[in-house]
Amino acid sequence: MMVSAQQRIKIAERRFMQGKIKKSVFDALLDDLEQELISAELILFRFQKLPDVSVVEKMGEVVLKLGKSTQYRKSKISRILMETELLRAEMGLLEGKLLRHEIKQSVFERLIKQKELVLIKKEKELMDVIELSK
Repeated sequence: MMVSAQQRIKIAERRFMQGKIKKSVFDALLDDLEQELISAELILFRFQKLPDVSVVEKMGEVVLKLGKSTQYRKSKISRILMETELLRAEMGLLEGKLLRHEIKQSVFERLIKQKELVLIKKEKELMDVIELSK
């Protein structure tokens, strides 16, 4: 996926330099292709980071808030906490790329918006599990 996106970026740049596409179209294409490239990088990052994520302390705090803690609820909470930690790590990676000027501000904002929406959804799922156990 990453190689394909990089090749398409090069093709778009070549077509722009040849005058076959306009600047506004090129900028929109470049943003979309960069977003696709960064998304592929985040997928790889997620697979690399997955074994390193530890949510034991946070899980302990959440389990204390539960009225009835079953193994099903504990595993669900663990999965949700792991996802939220991965999302936060991905957002940190994106911020680092922005600060090093590896991605554009518009691409960064679009990706952060998507990650924030998923993070809010996961936190709502966690709150639902806690509320159901009381």
